[in-house]
Amino acid sequence: MFGCAFGGLYMLQFPILNNLDVVVDSPGGWASTAARSIPFAWGAAGVDAAAKGTWGVAIAALIGLLALDAVLLWTWQRLVVRHFVGVSVGRTAPTDSREKERRSPMQTGWRTTRTGAVVQRELSLWRGQLTRRTQLVTLVVSALLSGIGPLLSESVPFSAVWGAWFVFVTALGSGVNWYGYDGSSMWHLVMTPDSARADVRGRQVAWCIVVAPFAVVAAVLVRVLGDTGADGLAVPIAVTLSSLGVGAGVVALVSVSAPYPVPAPKNGAAMNFRGSFNGASFLLTIAGYGALALAAVPGVLLATLVRGAASFVAVPVAAAIGALGFWWGGHRAGTRFESESDRVLLAVTTP
Repeated sequence: MFGCAFGGLYMLQFPILNNLDVVVDSPGGWASTAARSIPFAWGAAGVDAAAKGTWGVAIAALIGLLALDAVLLWTWQRLVVRHFVGVSVGRTAPTDSREKERRSPMQTGWRTTRTGAVVQRELSLWRGQLTRRTQLVTLVVSALLSGIGPLLSESVPFSAVWGAWFVFVTALGSGVNWYGYDGSSMWHLVMTPDSARADVRGRQVAWCIVVAPFAVVAAVLVRVLGDTGADGLAVPIAVTLSSLGVGAGVVALVSVSAPYPVPAPKNGAAMNFRGSFNGASFLLTIAGYGALALAAVPGVLLATLVRGAASFVAVPVAAAIGALGFWWGGHRAGTRFESESDRVLLAVTTP
């Protein structure tokens, strides 16, 4: 949430600065109205209205600020209580059988499988573990800046059409050390029979679930806000599918082949792993970037060279490449993790 808010506010400054003369010089119009409608401007708008004798607007701005403060304080109190107590404020015990069944820990379907259990665990860790959440914030900001930034400012040094795929570069670089994030807590994986392959597959699926929304949103915003429109729509679809599958395979393989320990951060904003990054992981990550680029070539060529609706033949081709990369990378990683889990555990627990 912080990353979305920060990235959004950061990018909002560009259209405001570019239209600052319009906002200042014209008392009316959409630019002036939009600038004064932002809560940050309510105080200044109220003072300006009071100076002009428009007391209705001034009082409304003051009441709006007081109401906003009250909502923020109320929300903050609930978040703090929920964080330290672990339950929602005002949550009561279930009163009927349907509510008890809904809250029952027993689950059915894919969640009861080994892979499904790993997916649930990984998604909860992406939300709750500080080191992973820091990487998630990086994804959010990179999606906003790379996909939207070039559309708002010429100072951003790359094209927005391809800037959206920077999300995959960030996701791959920040996700190639799954077991380093676990540290000594992964000992239970080593001690659990036949858990290696399901663990790798579940982590692959969770990585795709986490990364896909940011990549899709960045690509869609480029098409909506840019001047490309619906022309060549098969290209971003093909690149997204191939990059998502191959990226999951690369991340799995590098995480098992070259793990390294990740010390706990000293504070909430820490992103420094204190030199624990190793050369093997770096080289394999660079090779992974090359694999992403090569995997995108067939889909891009087909979508570019074939005209009209036939260009969408690139989509199933890219999906097949992505599926192959997902399966092969996960298969190799699972096989290696199954036979060398003790090595991985030693690597992530040795400073």
